[in-house]
Amino acid sequence: MTGYYAPEVTDIRNVSQKADVYSFGTILLELLTGKNPSSVINDEGIDLPKWVKCIVEERGTTHVFDPELISFQNCDEEQMVSLLHLA
Repeated sequence: MTGYYAPEVTDIRNVSQKADVYSFGTILLELLTGKNPSSVINDEGIDLPKWVKCIVEERGTTHVFDPELISFQNCDEEQMVSLLHLA
């Protein structure tokens, strides 16, 4: 897992609590999806938060989760969905 900064953090004058919340949400998405937030998901340049939103709208929440995460016996999908909504 790598660290992630909200886009506005590149200018130190714009750092705020909103940037921290955005970064926390992105880290949660990284944990839930197994995808690196700094990599481009497709040729259109859709970032991880936009990709998750698009998949959830088109196919539902279960399609965004990392298959390895779902394969655990003690996996509670309801809690995973709650974390996804938090992110």
